[in-house]
Order: sequence, then C-alpha cells, then structure tokens
Amino acid sequence: MRTARLLPLLAGLALAGCGGGTVTTSMTTTAALAPLPGATADQLAAEADAIAADLDRGDGCAAQADVARLRADTVAAINAHLVPGPYQETLLGRVQALEAGITCVPPAPADNGQGNRKKKHGHGKGDG
Repeated sequence: MRTARLLPLLAGLALAGCGGGTVTTSMTTTAALAPLPGATADQLAAEADAIAADLDRGDGCAAQADVARLRADTVAAINAHLVPGPYQETLLGRVQALEAGITCVPPAPADNGQGNRKKKHGHGKGDG
C-alpha cells in the first residue's frame, strides 16, 4: 500500500501534537517540550490523509499538488513559530522526502477515433 510512505509523517505529527512532558531519569531532568498546536497538527495530518487517498487512487498528479500544499503549509507553520524547534527539521524533511517520491504521470490523450490513420490525398509520387 502506498500510504506506508506517509506513516512516518503521520506518526511524527501525532507525537508532536500530543505535547511533551517533563522527562526525569536518575541523572537528569529535562524541560517539557512544547507541543505542536492541535489545530496545526490536525490540518497537516488531514493534508497528509488527502495525499494518501490520492496515492491509493493511483492519482500521482493530484498527490503532487496536495504534497506541494502540505510543504507550503508546513513551511508557513514553521515560520509562524507553530512548530517547536526540535520538530522543525524532521517534519520538513519528511514532507520533502514524501514530495520527492511522488510522480505525476498524466493520462494519455484521447484518441478520438483517429488513431494511426493516414489520409490519402491522391496526389504526389507513386499515386496513379
């Protein structure tokens, strides 16, 4: 299934959207990691779901358009400081990897019944 390529992206969005907590080990305590705002995570995940649906239908051209939108929205979210620093590179890298793996193969043009027929005009060399 082609949607397998989207699993790392969706998993990253889900984890980032959950937010972090304070992590304590026997040696150190780290500060809580700011979560990706739920609305931003939901928007990017919905766009990733649309790409998965496009790929499941075999429509690489629609998927290519949708992944370009996802990339633009991801960059906009990063620039708006909605994506915490530790997630930015990973998230954008996964979107770009997904984009690089999608190919648009336009459908062949309609034949309109003309096919390979050649018209004879009855003039020129060899006619006669």
